[in-house]
This record gives sequence, C-alpha cells and structure tokens, in this order.
Amino acid sequence: VARHAAMAANAQSQSAPIHTSVLVRGKPEILRVIELLIDKMQSDVAELIVEVMDITVHCLDAAQLKQKGLQETFPAICRFNMVSYDNHSRRIAVGARNGYLALYDQKTAKCQMIAAHSAPVMAVAFSPDGRHLATYSYQENKLLFWQMAAGLFGMMSGSSIKCIRSHDTRPARAGSNTSLNSLLKGVRLVWITQKNVIVLTGDGSEQKFSV
Repeated sequence: VARHAAMAANAQSQSAPIHTSVLVRGKPEILRVIELLIDKMQSDVAELIVEVMDITVHCLDAAQLKQKGLQETFPAICRFNMVSYDNHSRRIAVGARNGYLALYDQKTAKCQMIAAHSAPVMAVAFSPDGRHLATYSYQENKLLFWQMAAGLFGMMSGSSIKCIRSHDTRPARAGSNTSLNSLLKGVRLVWITQKNVIVLTGDGSEQKFSV
C-alpha cells in the first residue's frame, strides 16, 4: 500500500504504469479477504480498524464510491459503528481504539489523525448535511461534536475541523440479563435532525444530545 501510494503521488516520474501495479490488479481480492476477515474475526478487525481502513480506501473504486457511497460499495466495513461516510464531502471518519479519529478525504487521498478522546472511540456519525460529526467514547463517558468547515457549494474543505461541544454521558452498565460486551456492541449514534443526535446502547436505552 505504501509503495502504491508513493507511485500514485509521483506517477509522472515513475517508469512503471500505475494502473498495472500489483496492488491495483489485486484490489478485488484484497477487499474479498478483508470482507472474509470481518465475517470471521470482527472483534479482531475492530482492534485494527484504522489499519484495515488504510488498506480498504486504497482498494475501493473511487468513481463507484462517489456514485453509490460506502454502504453500497463495501457494506462489510459499515458493520462497524466507529465508521461513518459523508456523501457530501466524500470523507470517511473512523474512530480508533487509542482515542484518535481518522478522517479520510477521498478528494485529496489524504488521511488526518486527530486526538479526539482519551479512551476507545466506539461510535462516530456524520450529520445528514455533513456539517457536523459526532464521536462517542463509553469509557470516557463523553460525546463530542465536531464542526467541519464549509467550502464552495456547501462542500467541506479539508483544512478545518474543530471540536465545538462536549457532553458527559451516562455510564454504560450491564443489567442482570445483559453483559457489558453486548451493550457496547450495540452502541451507535443516530442523527434525528441536523442538530440532534441519539446515543443508542445494546439494551435499547437512549440519550439525546444537541450540537
């Protein structure tokens, strides 16, 4: 992947055609292997979700991703609630176990790493209009709202993202019939309006927050 990225960045000075590189020809097989790993070892893949996404974004068809979105292009990676795609900006947000937030910009083919939480990021979600991003960490008991800088035609530029609000959340606690792991597997963020998001846990409980 690193060699392919270097070739793509310096395509004019490379003697080998970029479209015939091993990675390019092997993209479908690489994605198939990633999908198989997600099916068989989802929790292990979750531990390395940023590294897996690094490979995935290099193998996805950019034109298809732009036209259909991530859910249709590669639905396997969307099983993780710490992955979110914004159709407006063509950005992919990924929450990492080390508390960092990875932002992949499909327009510039660059990834920005942001120190977001002090504990694993369990769920991320772009707002419907793509202007905000919500991130949640159950160990930190915090929900953060991030503002994405608006550029031309309402698209988000790649130069600015800032945390604009922090909310304390109720600690996730397992009940008599529910384990903590099952609670956390069901953690997800759902935007109900452009300004309001709900934190859902595996036991069906909800917490509502506003930007």
